[in-house]
Amino acid sequence: MLGIGSGVLGIVPSFTCTVDAATRNTISIETRNILLHQNLELQLVAAEAKRRTNSVYAARELTSCASQQKRDEGMLRPRILYIFLHGFEPPANQWGEKASCETISDARFCDIAERS
Repeated sequence: MLGIGSGVLGIVPSFTCTVDAATRNTISIETRNILLHQNLELQLVAAEAKRRTNSVYAARELTSCASQQKRDEGMLRPRILYIFLHGFEPPANQWGEKASCETISDARFCDIAERS
């Protein structure tokens, strides 16, 4: 069973990266609006569960998408519930062996077990 547990909620793409993709015209305005709406709903879930998240809606730019993507390179980490919104998923070399995923509606929820 997947859950936020005591970890972090990792939303892919983050709010900042969704806006960045729309600005660069790599996604449509319609897709941007859907992703931003989903992102805000997930931020609300994280806030209600008192969990940190990698994504935030703020009146000012907190980070660039490029710096966030650089930080997120490498293997997916345990204690983070990753939520990949429609059309987004990490490269195969980031998964590792202990990923447990469920697809619900348009999103894929993945939890990485602690490495032993």
